[in-house]
Amino acid sequence: MKRYRFRYKATTHPVFRIGLPVFLVSAAVLLLCLVSVPVADFVNGTVSTALRFVFAKAFDPFSFSAGEFLLILTVALLFGILLYLIFFCRSRYRARKTVSFVLGVALIVLSLCTFTLSVPYHTTELDEKLGFDTAGATSAELEETAKVMIGELNSLVGGIEFDGNGSSVMPYSLDEMSEKICQAYRTANETYDLCLNYETRIKPVTFSRAMSYLRLIGIYTFYTGESNLNVDYPDYNYPATAAHEFAHQRGIIRENEANFVAFLVCLSSEDDYIRYSGYLSTLIYVLNALYEASSSKYYATVSLLDERIRGEIHAEAVQSEQYQGTVVAEISEKANDTYLKVQGLPEGEKSYGLVVDLTVAYYRAQKE
Repeated sequence: MKRYRFRYKATTHPVFRIGLPVFLVSAAVLLLCLVSVPVADFVNGTVSTALRFVFAKAFDPFSFSAGEFLLILTVALLFGILLYLIFFCRSRYRARKTVSFVLGVALIVLSLCTFTLSVPYHTTELDEKLGFDTAGATSAELEETAKVMIGELNSLVGGIEFDGNGSSVMPYSLDEMSEKICQAYRTANETYDLCLNYETRIKPVTFSRAMSYLRLIGIYTFYTGESNLNVDYPDYNYPATAAHEFAHQRGIIRENEANFVAFLVCLSSEDDYIRYSGYLSTLIYVLNALYEASSSKYYATVSLLDERIRGEIHAEAVQSEQYQGTVVAEISEKANDTYLKVQGLPEGEKSYGLVVDLTVAYYRAQKE
């Protein structure tokens, strides 16, 4: 009786033979990071940082989002491969080669995701690095923090230009904004030593309106190392969102920490509009927390906001209303919530709002 012998090299694509061991190594490294924070810190500070830097610098010269283009191209290619396998492929050998090629690419991408995104979730938390006390904030502390931030915003708003809809107008291009934020990172790092300094640019997304339906203001595409911006949102979001995505690009992956780093970076800028963006973006989280703690204090505090800033918030609420409650938005939010929980954040999407704890801790430290 003739025996059939599976010939691994003959029936699998070389990409799969590379991707499988790479994936197994990345999985083993991630397991070590799950049980040891020092290991996670070491991997994130070496291999992960190197990968993020190389990809960020490799794709930075493109003025458009290569990550967006590759995502669309990948979907089209996968659809084409599926059609080929179903209707045109007549050889089992070619089918196995094709499928193993797709699996090999997927394993390599998953390995890249492991090193650039998953590992940083298990590193030392930012409050510990900064020596902040993030004990739960009282309503009095929330109120005090909000009032300090409102005072800063009110002092900045006089130099801000607004359009007829009540939204502020950013006075420079996205590339100029990127340069200012990279400079602010250098300034912030002199005090806090947050991350690696390097020059990159934020990439506008062509299909920004589709991102709005997904309730995404920005996104870091780990497979190209790019920071991407939804330009369908009001301008005031741009600096803070860019600083947030740059934080991901530099290895600060937890959402609350990226939000807080964006706040610190914006405050480190000499540019009034970037500071305005940082204050307002974070203040909204603080005010939401204050409302939950004490609605009376919330309304009294909001009344202190300059009329133009309240108009800014109202204008964004009106624009965002059209995207709320859609099936696509709900699916996107649930998917992101699940992803964050899988990465070890039990709060899921609520982790974005945990920036309040860090912000209150920051102002608490300022008084000491």
